[in-house]
Amino acid sequence: MMDEHARRRQARESFKNDALRAWKDYQLNGRHLMQTEVGAWLKTWGTPGETAMPIHTPDEPGTGYARARS
Repeated sequence: MMDEHARRRQARESFKNDALRAWKDYQLNGRHLMQTEVGAWLKTWGTPGETAMPIHTPDEPGTGYARARS
């Protein structure tokens, strides 16, 4: 029972740390994915028409996002 509790606590901490690292990375460079595009992109995996990851940068036109510059 205690092993299971420790495993779950470690998994929660790992998830939280991954999320914090991702948030810091996003704050530094603004790169992001859009959910609707990710779904379409994943459907191309393993097919002859496989496409590149649809990653966006902050000032890219049409992304609906522009990061304020300091």
